[in-house]
Amino acid sequence: MSRKKYKNETAEKAIEVGKALLTLFLVFLSYYVVQGFLGWAIEAADLNISTSVKLIISALIWFGAVVISALARKKNPLEENRFIIKKDKKQLWILPLCGVLAFCLGVAMNYLVGFLVDILPVPEKWIQANQESVTTLYDHGAPIAVFVALYVLVPIAEEMIFRGKGYAAVEKSCGTAVAVVMTSLLFAVAHGNILQGIYAFAAALVFSLIIARSGSLLTGIFAHAGFNISGPLLMAMFKSADEVYVTVGCFAVTAIALFGILAAGSLTDNEPEEETEDDEFSGYDSLD
Repeated sequence: MSRKKYKNETAEKAIEVGKALLTLFLVFLSYYVVQGFLGWAIEAADLNISTSVKLIISALIWFGAVVISALARKKNPLEENRFIIKKDKKQLWILPLCGVLAFCLGVAMNYLVGFLVDILPVPEKWIQANQESVTTLYDHGAPIAVFVALYVLVPIAEEMIFRGKGYAAVEKSCGTAVAVVMTSLLFAVAHGNILQGIYAFAAALVFSLIIARSGSLLTGIFAHAGFNISGPLLMAMFKSADEVYVTVGCFAVTAIALFGILAAGSLTDNEPEEETEDDEFSGYDSLD
C-alpha cells in the first residue's frame, strides 16, 4: 500500500469516527436541551409541575422532533432507531422475557449496592445525592404519571439516546466494544450522581448485550423498564417483610437473572440472514 493511499484511508477513517461521535453527542445533547428548556419555561411561568410530568412532556416533545427529523431526511424513524424485530413473530415472547430478567437483575444489583454501602466507607454526600434523586422521581406526582414517565417513556427515550442511532454509528466506525463502553459511560454520567452512575453503567452493559444479541432496540427498552421497576419494589419489600427473607429472595432472584440472561442469549443467537444491497434491513420488519 502506498503512503498516499494509507494517508487517505486514515483520513477517511478519522472523518467517519468523527461523524459517529458527533452523531452520538448530538442525539444525547438534543434530549437534555429539551429537558433544560422545558424546565426553564416552567420556572419562568411559575408553574407547579411534578418531575414525572416534566419527564413525560419533554419525552413527547423529543419523540416528535426525532420523527420530524427522520421524515425530513426521508428516513423511516423506526428503522433509523433500530425498532425492528425478526420476521419470525414468535420471537416477540423474547421482549417480556428481557423485562423479567432485567427486573431480577435490578433487584440483585440494588440489593448489592445497598449491602456495599452499609459495609464500605461510602461518603455521606454520595448517599444523600442518591436519596434526593430517588425521592424527586418517585415521591412527587400522581402514581400514573410516575408509571408512564419512569416505566414507559424514559426507557424508550434513554434507549434511543444511548443505544439507538448514535450507538449504531459509533459501532459501525469504532467497533462494538468501543460503542458499548462509550455509551455505557455516557449513560452513567447522565444519571447525575456516583451511586446511581455505578449501577447505571452495569445495567447499560447488560442492555447493550441484550440488544446486540437480539438486533432490536425493543429488547433493550423492555429490559430497561424491568430494571427501573426493580428499585421501588425492593424498597417496598424491605419495608413490609423481614430482612432475612428479603435477603434470601434477592440471592434467589440473582441466580434466576444470571441463568435467564445466559439462556436468553443462546435463544436469541440466531443465524444471521443474508442482506441485499437494496435493503440493509433485509431479514427484519419495522414495527409500522
